Amino acid sequence: AESRCRGFGTMAFEASLGWGGDRFAAVEREGVTCVRVAFVGDTAADEAQMTAALEAWLEAMPGGEARVLEVDGHPVLDACDPGEDLDLELTGRSENALYLPNLWGYLTADASSELDPDGARCYGRRALDGLTFEEITDPEGASFDGAAFQDRLQKAYAACR
Repeated sequence: AESRCRGFGTMAFEASLGWGGDRFAAVEREGVTCVRVAFVGDTAADEAQMTAALEAWLEAMPGGEARVLEVDGHPVLDACDPGEDLDLELTGRSENALYLPNLWGYLTADASSELDPDGARCYGRRALDGLTFEEITDPEGASFDGAAFQDRLQKAYAACR
């Protein structure tokens, strides 16, 4: 399970860069809490990448209480609580999942004083594009030091103006 989750982290990271929005509904089915989440990508390729990430997540998760659907051409996750008897093999590393949205949010917010909302999102996405999950979660932050990262930021800004 450990290696499957590590690979999924990178896949989810890449898929989230093309995230264009979502809608969800939480419901109760026969006394079980369930959620249905529809995702929209920035492009059709982004939606295909999101579908692949969701399918990889399903493979890694025990319980069989979730599935990936397509609704109006968009990937949809339909999942129900597998119950408290299921051992989810918790790793204690969930904070790693917060690096990307926090960094993307910071970059996007920083750019919003200079760019319109679409441009700011573009900037955040381009600034992170090509960085690996391992680089983003490196506690030393080596990928963010020096002229190379500043050059990356300038190119992202120029491309999104």
